[in-house]
Amino acid sequence: MSAEHLGPALVHAYILVKVDSDQATAIVERLNDRIPDATISRVKGAYDIVIDVESEGEEYVAAMVRDQVRATPGVTGYDILWVVD
Repeated sequence: MSAEHLGPALVHAYILVKVDSDQATAIVERLNDRIPDATISRVKGAYDIVIDVESEGEEYVAAMVRDQVRATPGVTGYDILWVVD
């Protein structure tokens, strides 16, 4: 069967999020409500939150970041890491 008959390829990404430090817990709770199909964790280091998401296409991940992550008050920055294997 050719790849075009298999449907969209699954993509896996980690979204690394920087937030105002005093809002991290509230932002994790808010994002968990908005993105139920992702694993969202608070972390220590250069970033405050990691979102682990697998979806059918990069477009979904990009829309999720635009509509859910960036739109959340207290988010100050983010990076997307695409898993390649």
